[in-house]
Amino acid sequence: MNTYAESVLDRALARATPVYPAAHSGELPPLAEGAHCYLIASDGLFVLGRGRGFSALIRVSRIRKLSPFGELSEGVIFDDARVPRALVREAADRAIAENPNEWAGAIVRTEQGYALQSVEVESASPGHVTYRRDSYNDAAVVVDMHSHGTLEAYFSRTDDASDEQGVHLSSVFGHCTDRKRLQMVARVTINGHFLEIEPEHWLAD
Repeated sequence: MNTYAESVLDRALARATPVYPAAHSGELPPLAEGAHCYLIASDGLFVLGRGRGFSALIRVSRIRKLSPFGELSEGVIFDDARVPRALVREAADRAIAENPNEWAGAIVRTEQGYALQSVEVESASPGHVTYRRDSYNDAAVVVDMHSHGTLEAYFSRTDDASDEQGVHLSSVFGHCTDRKRLQMVARVTINGHFLEIEPEHWLAD
């Protein structure tokens, strides 16, 4: 039987997705954009992901007996400015304009800051929207956005499957008849790990 040090598979997995003890200083290990790793904290296992201009921590599990490592908290940490609320309002207006059909778009990060970007829709109806993933720069996406028309805002199983890969924020608009009834939910995703987040944690006025 191969030992850990001799196993080609284990060495490859450790390089691709390393595991670190959480630092007591709160410092996080550096990651390239789109990469993730696991951190063993005092009270459980966390996944750390690096997105476009932000990092995120999501708890994976708890442990009964405390470990000697540092403490961590779930959340999103932006390098500088959070996402402008005005861009989300603009996206909401587009979702309302497309109602009852579903709408899709993205907030991307450019050298000048954040921008709302349309996608090339292939088909849309009150129950679905499909679009060309090559119609925008996937690596620049900060927030993947779509609407549910007149239905409630929630993350469906289709959304879960779509978010199995990548490190980004996602948002869904619902009840898109007008601004008063409009709903929005948001979450951060790290390759299939999800954490729902409130507006004050990712939006700036």
